[in-house]
Amino acid sequence: KDWAKPAHREATTKYFKLCRACEELTRLNVEICRLRTAIHDEQVQTIAVIEDLHLSDPKLAQELRHRWRLHGAVNAVHLHRLDQIECLTGFSGIRGVGVHLQTTSTTPDIPPAQNPSMNLNVHTKSSKFIPLSPSLIFVLT
Repeated sequence: KDWAKPAHREATTKYFKLCRACEELTRLNVEICRLRTAIHDEQVQTIAVIEDLHLSDPKLAQELRHRWRLHGAVNAVHLHRLDQIECLTGFSGIRGVGVHLQTTSTTPDIPPAQNPSMNLNVHTKSSKFIPLSPSLIFVLT
């Protein structure tokens, strides 16, 4: 039998590892774009909330601004690393901030970032949408 020959088994093993590596690259390209987009959207939303609170509750706005600076420093580290990844010669993903698409929440009590019924999609180069679960939520304290 051909499958019993060591060279054939080794070639088959390498082939399937290569297939899994290609799948992983595709997934990472999507996740890189999702992370950059999530950081961007969070920044826009947080700054808007702080500006709104500036008039109604200046002390709370000041505290949130202080905490946002700390959180923003962590995000800056992540963004720097994402920049380095996107500059790699073999990078095949979408560079820059993506577009966050969401449907209307079926559970109005839960904010969209925590609502598991929310659909998150990433637009790929092939003009298709890849549905993703909202599992990429980073809570940094």
